[in-house]
Amino acid sequence: MAKAEWVRGTIILNNGEEKTGFIRNLSNTDASFVEYKFKSSDDVVKLQSEEIKEMMLRLREGTLVVKYVYTSSIGINGEFKISKNKSWLRVVFRGDFDVLSFYSGTFRDSDYYINWPGENKATMIYIMGNNGLIGSDKNELLRKSVSSIFNDRCNLMVESIEKGTFLPEDIKQILRYYVDNCKEGSSPQAVIE
Repeated sequence: MAKAEWVRGTIILNNGEEKTGFIRNLSNTDASFVEYKFKSSDDVVKLQSEEIKEMMLRLREGTLVVKYVYTSSIGINGEFKISKNKSWLRVVFRGDFDVLSFYSGTFRDSDYYINWPGENKATMIYIMGNNGLIGSDKNELLRKSVSSIFNDRCNLMVESIEKGTFLPEDIKQILRYYVDNCKEGSSPQAVIE
């Protein structure tokens, strides 16, 4: 995504209004505005990122869904830090909650964030096989992040991680556990391949 090009897509505003046309593909994850035009020959309109709920960009590789959210992660002292600015994150899984990831080349694909419907922040989930923080207690980071993200939403997962009976190595294991043990209702939920 180094070169910003015009792509077909749909912008969904916070008020539910949809704008379909041409969107300048984001070249940086903290863009404060998005350039849009209904037809390729129209004048460019700049929309404030703060007004946008999400965008669907139709790329050669497929449709990319992105959301503009604050990111939260566990700091060195074990406290949660929320970013001062929002970032554009791509949706890599959509179900009861979204799994988001940065799509620029500066972040690894193993850094995943969980975003629940209606929330304007996404919290990094630490997984045993990923998030290689040097000198950090991965068990503690896993416990804190899962407790923060899934408390009162999947208490069985929180308890299993607290007891050490479930130590996920990747995001697929988190999703599978949620689907098998915590998903309410009969609608199926996909797991990332």
